[in-house]
Amino acid sequence: MKVLVSGATGLVGRHLVPELLAAGHHVRAFLRPGREKALRNPDLTPYSGPPVEIATGDLKDFGSFAAALQGVQAVIHLGALPPTAPEEEMKAVNIYGTRELMLAAKKAHVRRVLHFSSAECSDNLVYSVFRDTKKASEKPVRGNNLEWTVFRPAPIYGPGDDRNVGPWLRKIAAGERFDIPGDGKVKVAPVHAADVAKAVKNTLEYGMAVDAVYHLAGPAVGYDEMLTTLGEIAGRAPKIRHFSLGLAQTWNSIQDLFARTPARKLALSTRRNDIRYFIRDHVYPTDDAAKQVGFSARPFAQGVKEACAGGWWKNGAA
Repeated sequence: MKVLVSGATGLVGRHLVPELLAAGHHVRAFLRPGREKALRNPDLTPYSGPPVEIATGDLKDFGSFAAALQGVQAVIHLGALPPTAPEEEMKAVNIYGTRELMLAAKKAHVRRVLHFSSAECSDNLVYSVFRDTKKASEKPVRGNNLEWTVFRPAPIYGPGDDRNVGPWLRKIAAGERFDIPGDGKVKVAPVHAADVAKAVKNTLEYGMAVDAVYHLAGPAVGYDEMLTTLGEIAGRAPKIRHFSLGLAQTWNSIQDLFARTPARKLALSTRRNDIRYFIRDHVYPTDDAAKQVGFSARPFAQGVKEACAGGWWKNGAA
């Protein structure tokens, strides 16, 4: 099957491309101009696998979609901007780019679409613009008369994860403190990129995976336990300070009453979200993904040690 993969140079993409090639698929990577050398092996070394076809374009350049989709039987849409991107940029890529890509796929007679959303869409405790853009991105996928599958992954880690694991490891190594609301026992479910990639590859081959939403999440781990595991990699115990969740929420509300500037209001809103994250566990049901697409996730302690074995985190991802 000829498969167009957006986001092929990202954390999941680096693991997915070899999985697809090994399964006999023809991979066409949709890359921004000049990004060809950003294709990497899962361990971040320069790509050395079987040939990958390159389609040049951009999720904001809707005119580039038609050529990229020519002759394609399936689209795996990993491409998106992260929560750190400016709001309007996130909307342009995550919402409108996805919408136009789906319309172009339908026009090109592509039937099968696998789309990456976020587990945050199932977790309404904490607000984020990113979550809203990913929720909105699901609509054109699920409502365009395509054979669709939506994945809602928990935070993904692996070699080159410079969004979460990399910065946390450097913070621990530098002896900086983590201020954690509550007792640090709230559970999270980070998932290794290799486990995610295998499930995505399987989904192309399993007919019952059509018109379905799957959570992809790892075994639950306590927040402090997660940091302690990272400390074993960094070579020193993490410095953690706990404080009252209730008092933190109350103090944030009081400050908000007296805040006068938009910037201060925004800062307090962000802080309120950070605090609310520790109110309850962030775990997700994966039984359907396990039964229907063979999803299996390794424990965090095992996976993160494997992911960080090369020491890439010390100076950031390449």
